Amino acid sequence: MMMEAVEPRVLFASYTVNTAADTIDADPNVTSLREAIIATEAAEGIDDISFDIPGLGVHTINLTSPLPPINQVVTIDGSTQDGYDPSPDSDVAPTPVIMINGAGAGAGANGLVLNSSDPGFASNIVALGFSGFSGHGMLVTGDGNFIMDCVFGTDAAGTAAGPGNGGSGVLLDGANNNFVLENIIAFNGGSGIGLINGSTGNDVDLNQFFSNGGLPVDFGNDGLTTPNDTNDPDTGINTLQNAPVLQTATVGTGGVNVTGTLNTTPNTLVLLTFYYSPVATPAAAEGQFIARTEEIQTGADGNFNFNYLIEGATENDYITASATSTVYSTDGLNVTINGSEFSNAVKAGGIIPETPARVTQVFVNGQGITGQTSANGVAFRNLAGIDNTFGYPVPAGANQLKSIPWSNGVNRIALRFDNDVAGQLDQADLAVRGINTANYAVSGFTYDAATKTGVWTLTSAIVNDKVRLFLDDALVSTLDGEWVAGQAYPSGNGTVGGDFDFRLNVQRGDANQDGSVNALDLGQLKAKLNRTATNPGTGTSAYTPFADLNADGQINALDLGIGKARLNNRLPAGEPASLFSTLPVSA
Repeated sequence: MMMEAVEPRVLFASYTVNTAADTIDADPNVTSLREAIIATEAAEGIDDISFDIPGLGVHTINLTSPLPPINQVVTIDGSTQDGYDPSPDSDVAPTPVIMINGAGAGAGANGLVLNSSDPGFASNIVALGFSGFSGHGMLVTGDGNFIMDCVFGTDAAGTAAGPGNGGSGVLLDGANNNFVLENIIAFNGGSGIGLINGSTGNDVDLNQFFSNGGLPVDFGNDGLTTPNDTNDPDTGINTLQNAPVLQTATVGTGGVNVTGTLNTTPNTLVLLTFYYSPVATPAAAEGQFIARTEEIQTGADGNFNFNYLIEGATENDYITASATSTVYSTDGLNVTINGSEFSNAVKAGGIIPETPARVTQVFVNGQGITGQTSANGVAFRNLAGIDNTFGYPVPAGANQLKSIPWSNGVNRIALRFDNDVAGQLDQADLAVRGINTANYAVSGFTYDAATKTGVWTLTSAIVNDKVRLFLDDALVSTLDGEWVAGQAYPSGNGTVGGDFDFRLNVQRGDANQDGSVNALDLGQLKAKLNRTATNPGTGTSAYTPFADLNADGQINALDLGIGKARLNNRLPAGEPASLFSTLPVSA
């Protein structure tokens, strides 16, 4: 949020909503919310909409069509309705008594479309509830707006589904210097607060998030956690403000002690906000309850290490945190505020290793490449480097994308880590995407603690496809997963955070591993005919495990037949789609 010194502004007109009906009529004594918005849009200047609907309790405005977009600067203040309790002494955000229900507003309707802009302060939306919209609870395209003390997706109490909105609770689309503060955002189909199209300078702190379909705060609104970078030099949505990295969360007297670190621009003022969530998995941990805020300043190296007591949190709760930076202009007149996405989630009661968990090997397995006891079978495994439990170790570097050629394809995928991730992985965590098959369903999962290896079983084998494996660091709280094509194992940059995104190719029958089955493969098979793993021979006719298409330790007519049956098969064109636009598929 960038704030500038502005001249005082005059309030030109005030309108009072005194009915919950969604009507437009000629009665001068009855004003609906729709009528009030239309009136403010027709007037110049800065207007005010208050509420005085007869009766106590919650008043629900059931819309029959989308409300008009807000283009003029206006304050719509639900706290003016009789019965509103600001709850000044509570650590829970106030809850409104004016609810706006969009179930009847039509397909794609958003709760409000806020286009108003002002170099200082634009519109104020205060103490309203937005639920049941098929679009977003609020779409903000303007600059300098305040959205405070509202609920998005919940009932008026802020505890149960209201019902939720279909998209994000709040979506900032090319919107700059807005405040979205002290709201309850839950049960929405997408992110809590999504930011797209270069939205920057936005303060998205001090909101409560839970039970949303996406991330609590999402740069790009794509379901992907933005990786941190050293000293935060990057630019983009909210300057891609780095998030804290949490390391340990141990139960102590009066709460949970959490340790961690923040790295961002040097000598920067930052507000750290800590949350706890009583949920079962780190994937479900957003920020249900605000537990603590701390104003800190990073050092000359951009670092700040912390150890704080999170009061109210108990054993098995998950702790998360966010960072909001404040940068003043050199003349001190302007200030820019940028809120981060959320940190990794750590479980209270356990200790997260200070050394992050990196992927040290990817294995693939298919029927027949493990378990043989014959001399040729054992020799085949040894020559191919196959682990008899987990399968073929996919190479890194220049050979990473060479085709996996064996006839039964790939129906199991294993990831080995250098630190224990027990309790952090489950069946739904690995996304497997291709081109010929968009999403490969996962039907089973096991974890081998002795080798720190997770194994996912696919419902159907991969036989001819380009594949991406994706493991989200939001689901594996200690994952250090960054991967660049052509690099060596292990993954990561040495710091917790970073998704693991790994490519491999499977083309059965591709004896020379070049991505297609053609005359060259058949020629190679014929040249190696009758060679075995125990008697490999030499030169171009020597046995190779990749030409042993049925993985039995010998190259014979069976392998030639497999190659002929796959003749003219090739890897599909293009690359697998971007990952996590939907959740991983689990059978």
